[in-house]
Amino acid sequence: MSSDDLGGARLKKVLEIFEVVADQPEARRRAYIDVACAGDPEARQMVEELLAADASAETFVDQPVLPRDGDLPAAEDLGDFRQRKIGAYRLIRQIGQGGMGTVYLARRDDQTFRRQVVVKLVRHGMESEDLKRRLKIERQILANLDHPNIAKIYDGGTTEEGLPYFVMELVEGEALDTYCDRLRLTVDERLDLFSKICSAVEAAHRSLVVHRDLKPGNILVTAEGEPKLLDFGIAKLLDAELMGAVEVEITETWHRRLTPSYASPEQIRGQMITTSSDVYSLGVLLYQLLTGKLPRRFHSTSPREIDRKLTEEDPTSPSAAVVEPSAEEPAREQRARDRGSDPERLARRLHGDLDAIVLEALRESPRERYASVSHLAEDIARFREGLPVRARRGTWRYRMVKLARRNRRAVAVVLLVMALPAAFAGGMGIMLREVAYERDQVIAEREKVEAERNRAREERDRAELEKEKKEIFLGWVLDLFRKSDPFISNEEHSEVTVRQALDRSIVSLEGETRSDPELRAEILLAVGVIYRNLGLHEQAEEQLSKAWKIRQAIHGDEHPEVARAEAKLATVLREQDEEALERAHELAGQATTTLEKSLGREDPQFLEALNTQVSVLCYRGDYRAAEPLAEEAVERSRRLGVSKDQLTSALNNLATAKVNLGRYEEAADVYRQSLELRRSLHGNGSPWLVAPLINLGVALRQLEQLDAATLAYEEALAIQEEALGRDHSNLFPTLFNLARLAQARREPAEAIVRFDRTEQNLRSNSGDEHPNLFLLAVRREEARIELGESAEAERQLRALLSRWRARLGESSPRISIAESLLGRALSDQDRDTEARQWLESSLENLLLHGKHRHQREALGRLVEHLEARGLEKEANAWRARLPGEV
Repeated sequence: MSSDDLGGARLKKVLEIFEVVADQPEARRRAYIDVACAGDPEARQMVEELLAADASAETFVDQPVLPRDGDLPAAEDLGDFRQRKIGAYRLIRQIGQGGMGTVYLARRDDQTFRRQVVVKLVRHGMESEDLKRRLKIERQILANLDHPNIAKIYDGGTTEEGLPYFVMELVEGEALDTYCDRLRLTVDERLDLFSKICSAVEAAHRSLVVHRDLKPGNILVTAEGEPKLLDFGIAKLLDAELMGAVEVEITETWHRRLTPSYASPEQIRGQMITTSSDVYSLGVLLYQLLTGKLPRRFHSTSPREIDRKLTEEDPTSPSAAVVEPSAEEPAREQRARDRGSDPERLARRLHGDLDAIVLEALRESPRERYASVSHLAEDIARFREGLPVRARRGTWRYRMVKLARRNRRAVAVVLLVMALPAAFAGGMGIMLREVAYERDQVIAEREKVEAERNRAREERDRAELEKEKKEIFLGWVLDLFRKSDPFISNEEHSEVTVRQALDRSIVSLEGETRSDPELRAEILLAVGVIYRNLGLHEQAEEQLSKAWKIRQAIHGDEHPEVARAEAKLATVLREQDEEALERAHELAGQATTTLEKSLGREDPQFLEALNTQVSVLCYRGDYRAAEPLAEEAVERSRRLGVSKDQLTSALNNLATAKVNLGRYEEAADVYRQSLELRRSLHGNGSPWLVAPLINLGVALRQLEQLDAATLAYEEALAIQEEALGRDHSNLFPTLFNLARLAQARREPAEAIVRFDRTEQNLRSNSGDEHPNLFLLAVRREEARIELGESAEAERQLRALLSRWRARLGESSPRISIAESLLGRALSDQDRDTEARQWLESSLENLLLHGKHRHQREALGRLVEHLEARGLEKEANAWRARLPGEV
């Protein structure tokens, strides 16, 4: 059935169903198709044809350019395409065919020049817009790669019939393993080829492309002995721009095909794919080149069985593998002969350094492998130069052996001297000691020079990177100021705010850092923090999420830079709704775990993440879990001498935990330490003083030091108004707490004035439906009761309950407090029966919530009412239900 038989709507439906089920297990896939295609057998047949084609050839570019032996097959019937000209190329004959299209041998046929190429052409019926979009991405992958050992893409486009096509380099050669074995290449010759392959893969990684399907069949060796990497069709893009430009994850539906023996563990498990996945596949490839075997063979396609082997079975070292007999594989003698050796000699050649190099590349965890392909290639080069390899992390004895191998003549002379007759033992002993001393000096000097050279190189690279970061960031900041200048900005006769300038500058920032994702992530982190400090949490979350995802794409999940981004993102999410707070809790936990594993608990970056985790625990109300971690953060911060800002954060978190655990004296003392430290750092009037001032006010209020608490809050409010203006949303908590303090000081008239201003602030920033408006109104009526205006308070409270009860829910603690205050207003009017009903029912509702801070407040009103009526027995009965002083 062709797509011509389908209407546009049916074809769209078929493609949508295919996208949904392509990655599903067989049972779930069938169940979905049964429902989605009910009553439409033609659509079902088309979906099944697409699934069959998809299973045989995941993407068009995945089809091999040539068969494994490199021989071109005989011409086949090309139908309408015989001798057809596509673009500047004329088709010669078909050389391959798959589920998605056909591969042709072709030649350039114009007056410019002539050369043979490969043309990959989508077959009729498959030219959907979705496939064209995918092929455009695949073509972009290949176009980005320019390396002599990577097959080139020359051209591409669409035929007159609308069929997409590629024009690629014709690679005539043998698969890597066949070529090496046929010519019986030695270990050194195989390492030569492998180093070139590493160089090609490293070039792909620099272009932010992970190959993900490295195996001998995808690497052809030409007659000139040059390896060529093919089939980047299932590659994963790390390019954030390209990934963001299309709403498709290139690693899913059309990339399921993989070869388990060569695929990395994270690839098999469906986890995050990074450049480390190619490091693993190169390790498998090197193992096979050296031994003729695979490190692991999977005799089952069951994911559970594959995962079990990956987890429980470590690969045999290459040196052991070449002497290990096996009835299932060619004789070990033949494998050794294919490498110009015999089993024992080959095992000795592989033992030690090459064992260590291969096994480090094959580590199950990406974090334990070589950090990059360049590091793997560098260790191969060091091995061939006789230098210590990093995979061995060598001892003194190991380094001495390497020195001896590099200086055989000198060592032979020493051994000859040592073998002289005993008559010369005394004099020769002195001479040998001098030689040994000189030798040790030479070794130490060489190692010192090498270490200094490496350190200088690392410092130079780091300095260049930092310089580049600073230049780009400085340019971006200057651009930000230019956009804020009304004489330069396009905004005529108006002042451009910092936020407007920041929003506009993000576009130029992305353009400046497009070629350097790591730099882009670092600056996005800084921008996210700026947005957070401006109170723009949505924009902050957007920028910090981008930075986190970019670093995940570059490094994988378990990397310090990824953890830093997670911690920054958690600081924004913690201040939002309950769902975001739970995400913040998860991210903060991940960040501390990763940093502890990679850097240890003594590292300042770990301490920063630990402070974030403690603050998130405090936001969740989990103060008992937060307190010991906060104690640790303060102790380590003081001992390690980290920045004073970091110490103040730790102190503030510790005090917050203590005040919520009822340790008010301790909390006030810690808040004062934090406050004075910040004054010494930032001076009076700094916004950095706001948080510790407010928190100190909370502790002082609990200690009944109401005047001192009011002074702390008023200083915080003055700083906020100076920095943010009188109407900023961040002023709401300070305004509300000042109103409550006025109530506590028995100044209800002032409290009402303060509640009115607080309400105005909340309405202007959050509209007329914010739940805190109900809380404000209830507390204002409480102040009205204290003024003796109980009848008016009763009327207002009944109206509030009528409006908000359905929205907040009958069992809401806020509703219960309003009902308790209504009981108090009725009690003041001597309407005893109705008053007692409201006072008791509201307390009953609060008791249903378990421990709640408003229970004792409601109990106090009820007990006061009962005792005023001489009902001591009933009052004591209620006290018994909630032990403790009222």
